[in-house]
Amino acid sequence: MKKLLIILGLVSSFSAHTGELQQAFESLLGSKGNQALVSENAQKIIAEAEKYPDEQVMQDIVSFPNGLKLNEQPYLEKITGDKGCLVVMGNLDRPPYEIADYSVQYAKQGENWIVDDFRLHYYFEGEPRFLTEAICDPEKVNEAWANSLDGE
Repeated sequence: MKKLLIILGLVSSFSAHTGELQQAFESLLGSKGNQALVSENAQKIIAEAEKYPDEQVMQDIVSFPNGLKLNEQPYLEKITGDKGCLVVMGNLDRPPYEIADYSVQYAKQGENWIVDDFRLHYYFEGEPRFLTEAICDPEKVNEAWANSLDGE
């Protein structure tokens, strides 16, 4: 019985852990986003997408960070110095792209993690996710996507 309690204690302590970037992302949820926690670059991406209200893809970008219904274990995180990246896994619940991920690049400014850039990746139903780890280099994200198309 003692072993079971220790194992349950370890499991609950691991599942309660929240990464720094996960906390930063979750602080943006439920609102249009705290502009102080989103870089000028990321704000420009959203502003550009707002110019196309009839394009669903653009509206998915405008809805950042609230556009996804998050999975039960939605985050993959990596921090190196004052840079970090977070993959946020979720669902859109609308065909043909029912599964989607945000790939978010962060930069540390003072005590805060600021969204520096983000991308939205769509998947067809049944298609495996190509982001299985947090990748901070945007070129390597593109490479992972290209490799997934080739079946690698």
